[in-house]
Parts: sequence; structure tokens; C-alpha cells
Amino acid sequence: MLNRRGKNKIRNPYTLPDFYEEYVSHFDEGDQYHISYSEYSGIVSDYLKYISELVVIKSMTFKLPFRMGSISVYKHKPVFQSVNNMSIDWKKTRELGKAVYNFNEHSNGFRYRFRWDRNGSLDKHLVLYAFRPSRQNARMVASLVKERKNDYFELL
Repeated sequence: MLNRRGKNKIRNPYTLPDFYEEYVSHFDEGDQYHISYSEYSGIVSDYLKYISELVVIKSMTFKLPFRMGSISVYKHKPVFQSVNNMSIDWKKTRELGKAVYNFNEHSNGFRYRFRWDRNGSLDKHLVLYAFRPSRQNARMVASLVKERKNDYFELL
């Protein structure tokens, strides 16, 4: 089978099974904190859903542990200096046969983004890390904005 994905930028990324192996290594077989991988996976999944709910649905800023910064969603109004800087609405462009630009009328011209604020961190190497929200979280922000159910802080 042909693998169509490109090579990872990071050759040996840590995954959830790696974290589980590290966690389990600290506890004996009969200890109450020695849990199965499925329990561990469920706990991690529930915690990440909780963080997602705070940031996306409740519009809060989540402060990461160990002074790793904070994660939030913000809005900004882009300044378009030329047509080259504008995003194209591909659906309408295909329907009409000519370029149609997206002005975000549904959100009064604002664009929304996730932000990982690294200020105040003690780690010198935080620039080596990247935060990419899951597709599900990005789509949830878009649907909440389109339905006008949620609003986020404006970054100045």
C-alpha cells in the first residue's frame, strides 16, 4: 500500500501509549493507581474535553500547568491592503465562475483564532513546540460564531 503522507517533522513524537508506559512504571501491579490503558485513555480524553469546553464554549482562557502559558480563542478584524491578502470563498467562486472574496459578514468582519500565549513561561525551549487545535474544536468555534451563540475577546 502506498503511503501518501509526508514524513513527520518530528521523527519520534511521543504518543499516548508512551505517556501511559511512563505513568504505569511508577506504580506496582496491586496499587490502586495502577490502571489499564483504556481507563488511562478515558481519563485523558475526558480532561481534554473539559479543557475544550472551557476554551471554546465558555470563552475562557485556560492556564496550562507548570507555567507553560495559556490557551484561548480570540477575534480580530483583519486589515486588507490589497486583493492579494483577502481569502477566497471557494464555494461561491465555483458557483459563479469568478473570484468571490470572503468578508465574514456573519461575524461582522472578524476572524477567530486559537492562541497559545507563552508569556511568563520558564521554559527556554517553548518555541520548539506548536499548538494546533483539533479539526473538531476549530469547527465548533466556527459553528458557534455562525449561529451567534458565542463571542470571544478581541485581541488588541
